[in-house]
Amino acid sequence: MVCGAARPEVGLPGWFYEPTVLAGDRIEGRVAGEEVFGPVVTVEPFSDEEEAVDLANASRFALGASVWTRDTGRARRVADRLEAGSVWTNDAAYSYYAAQATWGGCKESGVGRTHGKHGLYDLSNVKFVDADSGRVPVPWWFPYGPSTLEGFRGSLGLLYARGMRTRAGLGWGSRHGLAHLVKRYLGRA
Repeated sequence: MVCGAARPEVGLPGWFYEPTVLAGDRIEGRVAGEEVFGPVVTVEPFSDEEEAVDLANASRFALGASVWTRDTGRARRVADRLEAGSVWTNDAAYSYYAAQATWGGCKESGVGRTHGKHGLYDLSNVKFVDADSGRVPVPWWFPYGPSTLEGFRGSLGLLYARGMRTRAGLGWGSRHGLAHLVKRYLGRA
């Protein structure tokens, strides 16, 4: 125990506990294995970034984590690897009061999210419902043939290939198949 760990006499009703710092090579016991909702922090040394991430991720709880460093690149790198609902850099838990910042834990520290768009999504049930009127021919329905297949490949290339030059080349190379799909759509194939 570095400091704290006592009940201060404040002259007020209620339970009070001094801010407490526990430090050592390996902190064990209930304070290491349970969530402590009080002014208690544990401090353990680590030899490198890898060990620090491993120690933090070893907990079965993961509501929030803090990365304390002057190196912003290291902060981002470590934050990306920490298994926690929120990760702050050189700060702790301030985002709970920011409505746009998603709040929620991982592992045994809660289920779901509040705040932000993901909190709204957690309260929603999104469903897609399709109603085909049958008035428009669908070019990707059976029967399939070589021209339809060429049209599908060309469509996917136009939609998902990287770079305009590649897309143009795929479109040109599949022009006969694409034309076939258009004819099927218009009911002329």
